[in-house]
Amino acid sequence: VPVGLGGSGAPAIMAAGTEEQKKYYIPRLIKREVSFALGFTEPHAGADLANLRCTAVRDGDYYVINGQKMYTSAAHMATHIYLMARTDKNAPKHEGISIFIFPIDTPGITVRPLWTIQNNPTAPLGTTYGNARTNETFYDDVRVHKSCLLGEENKGWRVGSMGLNLDRVGASRYLISVRRDEDIVNYVKSNSLGDYALGKDPAIRDRIAEMWIEAQVCRLMTMRSMSIVERGGNFTYEGSAEKVWAPEHGVRTTESIMQMLGQYGSLLRTSPHAVNDGVFAHNVLGSFQSGINHGSVQVMRDQVARRGLGLPSGRKSRKATGG
Repeated sequence: VPVGLGGSGAPAIMAAGTEEQKKYYIPRLIKREVSFALGFTEPHAGADLANLRCTAVRDGDYYVINGQKMYTSAAHMATHIYLMARTDKNAPKHEGISIFIFPIDTPGITVRPLWTIQNNPTAPLGTTYGNARTNETFYDDVRVHKSCLLGEENKGWRVGSMGLNLDRVGASRYLISVRRDEDIVNYVKSNSLGDYALGKDPAIRDRIAEMWIEAQVCRLMTMRSMSIVERGGNFTYEGSAEKVWAPEHGVRTTESIMQMLGQYGSLLRTSPHAVNDGVFAHNVLGSFQSGINHGSVQVMRDQVARRGLGLPSGRKSRKATGG
């Protein structure tokens, strides 16, 4: 579902954008002439995004945006920011929120780098979540035209959630989940550690087979989600379930690979003894990120419980029991 470098913004535009927004953005996203940086997370609003404090105040035909965003990963190279801001301070926290898309070079925006653990040494090509840099962004009296509003004013929570749900599925997400499995299979087939042939060890063969079976679950969940979207079905909890299984599979896989390769598997790319240019070691550094970004697995489990199984909200349950 993700288009070009649009991330969750591309499916949100297709679902909630005006005809003018669709005609402008979608072809340019496909051609990669336009790319988005995601402006959602804030210092006080991460997993509980509805606590965001960035504001957009209406001023005639414009909105004036003030606030700060964290982990705006592509802000130093994107053309546009896909931003969530509060447009009604008096509304309940999941209401009064709106989505805006506007150029990243709009006056009043400051982009400041945040260097990750993958910065020194930089991760090799093929590393999952191997970006050396993310960003924090600041918005000081940023004026954007009302045409930059995506969807209805104060209805941005639904638009943002819809975009994130659709961005959690698709071929690219599946490939992120199974790339590690394919890497270790290919390595074991053609390499050994000295006189030790990894592919002939029955314990390693058994674990790789188990990992491959788990990867097929990722594949089937992806196909189900894409089928629902393609048929225009009611896409509720499926993306959340996929977002739990796939990242946790990735963590299990990277940990298993480290056990297979022993001490050599933990060497980063600057070591002359690193395995496959250190890609397996760098994958370990990045694997846990996938369980947090685009919605933590804990939040996703709660969504599966509420939307998929019809269970009550955890907060309401605690109130009912006096907890």
